[in-house]
Amino acid sequence: VEAAVVDLRRGALWAALLTISAFLGTTLAGYSELLPVAADQGSLPWTVTPQELGRSLLMNLAAQAAIAVLSAFLGGQLRNVAAQVVEQREAIRDMVRLNAHILQSLQSGLITFDRDGQVLSANPAAERMLGDALRTSSTLDLERTLPELPVPEEGHLASTRLRTRLH
Repeated sequence: VEAAVVDLRRGALWAALLTISAFLGTTLAGYSELLPVAADQGSLPWTVTPQELGRSLLMNLAAQAAIAVLSAFLGGQLRNVAAQVVEQREAIRDMVRLNAHILQSLQSGLITFDRDGQVLSANPAAERMLGDALRTSSTLDLERTLPELPVPEEGHLASTRLRTRLH
């Protein structure tokens, strides 16, 4: 990714250099009467005073140079963001691996559910404790499967969610 961005930055500068060269060449060739006049062209290039030509060239070249600088800057910014994305992806992968390792090595049973009561995951300890009840269904009736499960006190957020699932 970084090599592509560096190429992008260099490419922006090369494109700007070629654009400026083509603009200068075309303008000077038109001013020197080396290019044919277009049928619908309003004014003839060689009728412009040297001062007007110089001012126009200077303004256009300054604008193109500014675009080149901005393009190079944005290429550098893109390189930085691409590096951050790679770092964040690696950090996320590490966290997922760590989380999976922790869940797999817990001695306690851990089951996660979605809002509809569907079992999302169960660690090996939960599978050993619940056996067939967990293997045969993607949903569990917690009240029947785990009657000893303590229900949180009324008003507690977990209470509302758990009671909704149990009834």
